[in-house]
Amino acid sequence: HDRIQNYHAALSSCYSAFFIFPTPLMSIQRLKAFSLRHKKLSFTPLKKVPKENQLKEVYDVPYMERTREYYKAQGYKEFYRWAQHQETPFTKLAKPVRESRIGLITTAMPDTKNGRENRGVYSTPTSPPPDSMYTQELSWHKAVTHTNDVASFLPINQLIKLRDEGKIKGLTSRFHSLPTDYSQRNTNERDAPEILNRLIEDKADIAILVPL
Repeated sequence: HDRIQNYHAALSSCYSAFFIFPTPLMSIQRLKAFSLRHKKLSFTPLKKVPKENQLKEVYDVPYMERTREYYKAQGYKEFYRWAQHQETPFTKLAKPVRESRIGLITTAMPDTKNGRENRGVYSTPTSPPPDSMYTQELSWHKAVTHTNDVASFLPINQLIKLRDEGKIKGLTSRFHSLPTDYSQRNTNERDAPEILNRLIEDKADIAILVPL
């Protein structure tokens, strides 16, 4: 039950982020104080707001609104544009699921010195499943959940169970970490092709992306 709650809380945090701001104006001012050096949501008030004008309630900032303000606060002249792939074809499976080998992709990084300091494409053995993954730089609802239960967002054990039950052929020998990036060019021209090449090397028939 706890695992299901953690999973749904982590999934919902992909669409909204948790903030405490004295006023809507302060939300923009704090976003402008975003610390790129530490790459995490740490904000500093730029001016003192009178107590009577402070909002004491905690509320959610919609994900898309937050992204626009964050992008604008970094000095970009154009608004952030979400990727659209109108001509992406629907690809039918080449074989039944029970005959397919599954490859896993996650936006969490390996919990290693390199993984914590450098977001990039990494490959990690699926056996044994990792005890932890580095997730602190991602926008999940840290006030109401945690990512200590790796199986709540990286379903290696669940897929092994499906393999044992004969519902899938198996799991690839490694899973892959894909960094979240505001640059569509980096994703389309660098990271995505690298992930595809690694999945082909792994002889994966199906890839499952688990964003966090």
